[in-house]
Amino acid sequence: MRIFAILLLVTLCLCPIGQAQPLPKAALRPPLAAQNLVAREYQPITWMENKKFIGALAGVGFILALGVGLLGIRLTEHQACKAVEKQQRILQIRWDEMHPDGFTPAGDQMRPISFDCKAQERHLKPLVSYNKPAELYR
Repeated sequence: MRIFAILLLVTLCLCPIGQAQPLPKAALRPPLAAQNLVAREYQPITWMENKKFIGALAGVGFILALGVGLLGIRLTEHQACKAVEKQQRILQIRWDEMHPDGFTPAGDQMRPISFDCKAQERHLKPLVSYNKPAELYR
């Protein structure tokens, strides 16, 4: 590390340092050949190279990806609701098997609830559940 620092100092001492000279205005002006150029736009050769087509294709792809994502959210919520409905139905059958006399529970024992997906399933509002989740399940 010390050798590297010494090498850098020696290089700094030996490099030629000159003062900057001001440039005349003629040197700052662009050459005449550059002034005579005509601004041209890219011309697509085929319809697939058109900017509007590429933009529309990207927009359709984004909307399609968003739609597939929302459909996935809806399907997974529906499958979860069906699984809970099936579980509650099985628990009710087991309760009825254990209590054939029609026992009504008292205290902390409760008969499993009857669960209906059509009543419990919320509509597709993916952002609402993050804002007010408690109000959706009243």
